[in-house]
Amino acid sequence: MDTTDRFSRWFPLDAPAPAVPGLVQLKIDGELVRYPTGASAMLRYDGGPSVAEAMSRAVGSLGERFPADRVRWRCQALPEGQVDAALAQLRARFVERFGAPPVLDDPR
Repeated sequence: MDTTDRFSRWFPLDAPAPAVPGLVQLKIDGELVRYPTGASAMLRYDGGPSVAEAMSRAVGSLGERFPADRVRWRCQALPEGQVDAALAQLRARFVERFGAPPVLDDPR
């Protein structure tokens, strides 16, 4: 899976994630979530030293709120030293556009 410098294609939730540093995005297919200043299919951004670990946290955040068979994910591999800044930038742009973080975000 080549994900350097760009996000991968979208995968079903049960697809294996790579154990490389990077970012993860989760979205819901066929539905938009209402935010204060718009609507988006985006549910969560996450990242860290392992995309697979970030995916595990993201999947854990779903609970019963969204059906797993309609959730998709994609990732972007990054050098570990760039992950936190890139994640903060993604979140900031989302909040600027939609008025709140993605509904399942964990702003650690």
